[in-house]
Amino acid sequence: MSDRQADITPPHGNFRRILFCSDFSENADFAFGFAVDAAVRNAGSTLYLLHVLP
Repeated sequence: MSDRQADITPPHGNFRRILFCSDFSENADFAFGFAVDAAVRNAGSTLYLLHVLP
C-alpha cells in the first residue's frame, strides 16, 4: 500500500452493483483499486467497467 492510499478511507455500504468509469489514466488506475476493494467487501456484488474516451 502506498502512502497515497493510506490517507484515503474507502466508502462503506452495502453495494450490489458498482459502476466504475475509466479513461485508463493513472488516476483512474488508482481509483480502480477502490472499486475492486468495494466489490470484494460486498460479496455477491457486480463490478461494471465503462471505458470513457477523453
